[in-house]
Amino acid sequence: MQPEDPKDRWRTPAWLFAFLSDRYGPFDVDLCADHDNALCRYYYTRDCSWLSDWADPRNSGPRGFCNPPYSDPGPHVEKLVYWAHQGFSSVAVLPTHTNQRWAGHAAVATERIEFVGRVNFGQDDGSGVKNGNRGGTQILYFRARDLGFTRTVWLKTREIMERWA
Repeated sequence: MQPEDPKDRWRTPAWLFAFLSDRYGPFDVDLCADHDNALCRYYYTRDCSWLSDWADPRNSGPRGFCNPPYSDPGPHVEKLVYWAHQGFSSVAVLPTHTNQRWAGHAAVATERIEFVGRVNFGQDDGSGVKNGNRGGTQILYFRARDLGFTRTVWLKTREIMERWA
């Protein structure tokens, strides 16, 4: 396990989680959380990781939410693809690093990629906002057993924030 980057604990903004829950949820399990920033009743932590061989996110329900550590999202994307083939749907919030190996892997396995622009994430305890996100954010939707035809769309961040804030 690589050392933790403090940015990896930044919380997904409430407005973005509400938007994604309305669009793709409700979510049963937060796949990348900790005890302070989990957004679902069931969740996995860095120490009790859903990347472990023993972990089966379907035990918590059919839909998962994943805002993986931006310092190393690759293993999480690979698991999202794997579990989609096993019948588990999920949504991932990721940086728009389309030149990374994981992005190419995801592009052929998601049903939908949505670019939402720059998102400012909250502190791990839910207070305040961090303005350290230097790039855009993309949403990947992995629908259970429906992989291979990807639709890409661009969304207006301000409109989403105004409606779901």
